[in-house]
Amino acid sequence: TGMTLTFDLTPVTRLTARRDIQRLMQNSNLQTRAQVGATETSTTMVQIVHEAQRLKLTGEYQLTQVREKKDGFETATNQEQAIIAGKAEYALTDRVDLSLTQQMDIKDASKAVTTAGVQARLTDKLTLRGQEAFSKEGTATSAGLTANVTEKLALSSDYTIARMNTGEVDKTMTIGAEQKVNDNIFTSGSVAVTVAREGWNAA
Repeated sequence: TGMTLTFDLTPVTRLTARRDIQRLMQNSNLQTRAQVGATETSTTMVQIVHEAQRLKLTGEYQLTQVREKKDGFETATNQEQAIIAGKAEYALTDRVDLSLTQQMDIKDASKAVTTAGVQARLTDKLTLRGQEAFSKEGTATSAGLTANVTEKLALSSDYTIARMNTGEVDKTMTIGAEQKVNDNIFTSGSVAVTVAREGWNAA
């Protein structure tokens, strides 16, 4: 279940609040328990967005709370966290956008991540992007390309190199596609292959 509220504080400033609750039904099968990982997970998000000509500023706070975590299951939805993030986006030209993001988990400051990115629309159908992320664990550099084949079909590819402070280096290639069914429905899929120091891992 979920609820979203949106308030336009000014013509260029919008506040959004969202509350989502995911509950595990009684007698759920093993697959469902593995996906949810807890009896109940609630996520509260508050976001404020301000736009001024070429500059867009976003601030967000997200709190995830877990009740009766299932032993033996580690999922993306059953981890308690309190994340605060800020993002600045600047349109350098009509075709080039720059961005800078800072994200931190209040409960674990070691998980702070700073990300700088650039996106360039080479043509009306071709977009190139690059990104560099920094954290205490290491850095990650990625480059990607998106091609709008038709008005409803977009193909994308991304290549990422992650360098850990431990000396480990992971290289990941991702290929994806997104299909627009109508104005409200999109379908997407992707395939990723990772080359690590230990060998090949496919996802």
